[in-house]
Amino acid sequence: MKLLLTLAFATFASLVPCACGTPATDSKTNWLVSCSIDDDCDDGTLQCLCGICTSTCDSDDDCQQGNAICVDATEASFQVQCGGTGQSFCARECDDDADCGDTQECVLGACAEVETPTAPGCAATDIDEASTAFEFELFEVVNRARGGTELSCASSPMAPLLFDARLRCAARLHAQDMVEDGYLDVTAPTGETAMDWMAVAGFAPSVWGSSVAQSPGQTPEEFLDFISDQYTNSTGDERLNCLNVVDTEYSRLGVGYRDGVFSLMYATE
Repeated sequence: MKLLLTLAFATFASLVPCACGTPATDSKTNWLVSCSIDDDCDDGTLQCLCGICTSTCDSDDDCQQGNAICVDATEASFQVQCGGTGQSFCARECDDDADCGDTQECVLGACAEVETPTAPGCAATDIDEASTAFEFELFEVVNRARGGTELSCASSPMAPLLFDARLRCAARLHAQDMVEDGYLDVTAPTGETAMDWMAVAGFAPSVWGSSVAQSPGQTPEEFLDFISDQYTNSTGDERLNCLNVVDTEYSRLGVGYRDGVFSLMYATE
């Protein structure tokens, strides 16, 4: 277990090459329909990727049916919406949600099943649009930091973290708990830690870390600047706040934001 020290005193104020599947044809009756697992798709030639029955692709030419396009699944916005598969795949082209049917949403011009854990407080409808935008921005900022050496604790570029809706759910639950109970800590006054919120969200980590901070009216970039300065000017556990951003043991990240308080949860299953 890796535990980030609370920033309680701080108010700062891959596109992956793929062996592409057989291009879709009209014979695939479940082509681009919603799914949960590969078995929901028809004859074994389709995969369940981002909640739809589809096949992997290198370009739009590999997506031969209807208005399908080849989606770059490593695009950060797409990861935030549906979990990021690490593989590019065919999806129906769209302009807005109305083009996608009842269970899919239009993400970066492609229809996808949006992954949202069912735990209370985790649904998109439970959080306002501005808070969701902050979560998305901080997720992107962390991955940009991992891709360079600007942070004082970074020695070389490393792979981006995958978005995980379960970790975002856990981070949202933690952030909401801090707001409701009036504390700013990785551990609740009643003893809950990130492991407890992850369990509620259905995530079982093999290694994990968490961080909390208060950021009323400030930006995610300023958070990264703060922990970079903290690493340079501190000799204690505060340095872990920066080190967790660049830790190679973590593969996934979830960010939860509520009313000026946010929680970051890093983990690997």
